[in-house]
Amino acid sequence: MEVLPVPSLTKIQTQDLLRQVIYWITDEALNREQVRKLIATNAPAALTESEINNIINQSLQQLSEEFYSQYSDPIKVINQHVEWYEHIYSYFNSINNAAGCTKALQAKEKLLRLLKDKNTIILSKKQIRITEEKRDQAVLDLDRLTPDEQNRFNYLYQKIKVNG
Repeated sequence: MEVLPVPSLTKIQTQDLLRQVIYWITDEALNREQVRKLIATNAPAALTESEINNIINQSLQQLSEEFYSQYSDPIKVINQHVEWYEHIYSYFNSINNAAGCTKALQAKEKLLRLLKDKNTIILSKKQIRITEEKRDQAVLDLDRLTPDEQNRFNYLYQKIKVNG
């Protein structure tokens, strides 16, 4: 994005101020009025109200362009978030925090729409019981699995029990 000139500032000062405003908006989560006050007090030169608005608008435009260039592909976004949840799960698992592991898995399941908010999954040795929001219960009978599928399920079930 080309930086539009601000008469009171040099091009470098304008670019620096744009970066600072983007930081305030993204990392500090400040609203427009708070950013306006910070610009007025931290700018290298006195700025008019119009110049301050110009700086804020350019910053928002730059953020918008960066966001859409990074997140224009929904599949890419979902994959990135799944990867983050897997890292979060790994971290909580490494410190033996079962609650953190559960929350990371629930967030991942919600993102992938595997479970709705009020659904639960209860695992036991012989069946999986899924309680859904609008149904009483759905039971998956594990005796219907082939021996190989049952072995794989038992392996994964034991892994879940060990890891929390």
